[in-house]
Amino acid sequence: MSPNQPSNASTNETYIVSTLTFRTVIGVLGIILPIALWLANGTHLEPSISEFYGYSLSEVNGALPPGTPLDPALPPFSRNVLEMIMACVGAFLCCYMGYDVVDRGICRAAGIAGISVAVFPAEKGTGWVEQLFVSHWPSLQNTGWLTGLQSTIHFLAGAVFLLSLGYMSFKQFTKTDKTVQPQGSRKHQRDLLYHTCGIIIFAALALVALSDLSVHLNLLSQDFMTQYCVVFWMESVSVWAFGLSWIIKGEVLLKDAVPADSGSGSRDPQLRGNPN
Repeated sequence: MSPNQPSNASTNETYIVSTLTFRTVIGVLGIILPIALWLANGTHLEPSISEFYGYSLSEVNGALPPGTPLDPALPPFSRNVLEMIMACVGAFLCCYMGYDVVDRGICRAAGIAGISVAVFPAEKGTGWVEQLFVSHWPSLQNTGWLTGLQSTIHFLAGAVFLLSLGYMSFKQFTKTDKTVQPQGSRKHQRDLLYHTCGIIIFAALALVALSDLSVHLNLLSQDFMTQYCVVFWMESVSVWAFGLSWIIKGEVLLKDAVPADSGSGSRDPQLRGNPN
């Protein structure tokens, strides 16, 4: 073998570092999303994460009255942050190789959904796709169906995004190839957290649906939902749970000590095998 040709061990180690970095970056982006939106919006909360898309800092500061149409050429900073983080998370998920075809399929579905959340906002007139259509066909501006379609895509994509990541945490992250190497001493702790994070994601989404139903049944007032930002907090809890599970999977937390003869700095048995 040529001295300049990387060994199998070196190739495997590079693969491991790359995979762990992918997982960690995805997790960190999930953790910082609600916090970054809050800061970008002048430390002003919105009723839901979706509504940060069309909020103007000028409205927060009182320079413009609420409901003032936003200038598409000068989008609010919170919109830029939401689009940037969701697009990055979506792109990373689409590129993530995972363990098997199931992993890859779930991650790609979540990735496409995450990008769709950024591309198709829930608010009228704030999405560049809607603006593109209206600029070519002005008659569509007041029809309502284009906004309705965009909003439907947004909420369906958000549900697919979180449900996919909840399944990844609850089911896929707990898988281990026991024939490669015995499970680590902290495997049980990690699996417990993966299951907990998955349950939190599913429970938060169920509470969002339940609260929306309660409003329609007049069991809860819309003013209560808006004042206490109920949907925002449920969505934030779910993305924090998703972020935590990916950070743990990236071996930042609860990492096991690896035997010296394992040939890798990773305690993940499947990563220590063939990178292909």
